[in-house]
Amino acid sequence: MKEQRILIVSDTHGSNNVVAKLIDKIKPNLTVCAGDSDNDQKFIKKYFDYFALGDNEITKLPKFKKMVKGDFWEKKIYEEFFNQAQYFKFGNKNFMLTHYYSVKNPIKTLQKKYKQAIKDKKIDYIISGHTHVPYITNLYYGYTIMNPGSIHKPRDVDAGKTYILGIYKNNKINFKICKVS
Repeated sequence: MKEQRILIVSDTHGSNNVVAKLIDKIKPNLTVCAGDSDNDQKFIKKYFDYFALGDNEITKLPKFKKMVKGDFWEKKIYEEFFNQAQYFKFGNKNFMLTHYYSVKNPIKTLQKKYKQAIKDKKIDYIISGHTHVPYITNLYYGYTIMNPGSIHKPRDVDAGKTYILGIYKNNKINFKICKVS
């Protein structure tokens, strides 16, 4: 079987040219954004197969434009949107995609929040954004949680501007964190 590539980005914050160059360079079979692209829907539809709403997109939704920002956060309306997850398959693997908002302990929070969905949908990989810090964590529960970091504003200075590249071959996917060059 020919190898297939999955490109995962998050928190691009309008870095359209970087996204377009990565896609052109990598030529992925699937592109995923874990939110906060700050792009219009045209760009999102053109470049991403799957996209999670991030806090920057949500606060721009017409429903919330009139809402005072304080009310948005205090009423916890954001939870309804941040916690939404998308589910998809790539090869024979099951994915869950969310932007999520937990910065303190994202792995533990994701496990707790989505415990039943992970079990019911037999999730192999969880993709999350928001923290701007890249990681790929294989858990003994049988799934992997990953965050591509940010190609725009990394919060992990040592890691730099990052994304995740997955290579699918022989029913296995190998993921690695890559630096934007």
